[in-house]
Amino acid sequence: MKNTYPERIICLTEETTELLYALEEDERIVGISEYTKRPGIAKETKPVVGTFLDANFEMIAELNPDLIFTFSDVQANLTKKLIQAGYNVVANNQHSIREILNAMLLVGNIVGRNKEVTKLIASIEKKMEGVRSKTAKSKNRPKVYFEEWDEPKVVGNTFISELIEIAGGDDIFPEFKGQRKAKDRVADMGEILVRNPDIIIVSWCGEENNMDTYMKKNDWLNTNAGKAGRVYDIDSSVILQPGIAALTEGLDQLKIIMSDFK
Repeated sequence: MKNTYPERIICLTEETTELLYALEEDERIVGISEYTKRPGIAKETKPVVGTFLDANFEMIAELNPDLIFTFSDVQANLTKKLIQAGYNVVANNQHSIREILNAMLLVGNIVGRNKEVTKLIASIEKKMEGVRSKTAKSKNRPKVYFEEWDEPKVVGNTFISELIEIAGGDDIFPEFKGQRKAKDRVADMGEILVRNPDIIIVSWCGEENNMDTYMKKNDWLNTNAGKAGRVYDIDSSVILQPGIAALTEGLDQLKIIMSDFK
């Protein structure tokens, strides 16, 4: 029997959409998430069928997908509802760089693009290794606090901690590496001040941040980062999505931030 691949795919998570476009398989996508920013053309040309936590089941039924991609335990209930409704669902739950690359390989294989996704992964690995080889020689590594939510203070996921290290910094909360749920990565403000980061990076999931208000609210001026003005804001679509963007553009932005530290 001739091998066939899914022809009508719904992506309820941005990184899968970005990957399918990178593999030139975007014609298979028939629906995307409201929070999709990358690539920009996706929101202009593809129907939005849901948010990150919910979906329009009537619209999904009309689109008649043969496969739906979801992501993480946060979408567990939505994934369950989709399966109960009779849809084929692939739910990835990548949290480390290795898991991100493995998830990319899986998606590439599912759409019959093994060769292309393998080449893409190799190029990303080469880029990361090139950055690591340069920063490994640095003897002056900044202590970095990365925040992906403000109340409570949720520190960066495992892959973000790994990217900070590749870019030349040291995560001030290394003990949270490997914690897969946000509730298990909550930091105490007092402890943050004790650990006294040299660099603060803020990237709230799906939310914009007023840095002036943020600085006054959190007493960051009592940290090395605050005193030196080394407090940065990175767009969440660049760094928080566990896919191509974080491992390429996200790493580039981290590298620039780290290189400014003297």
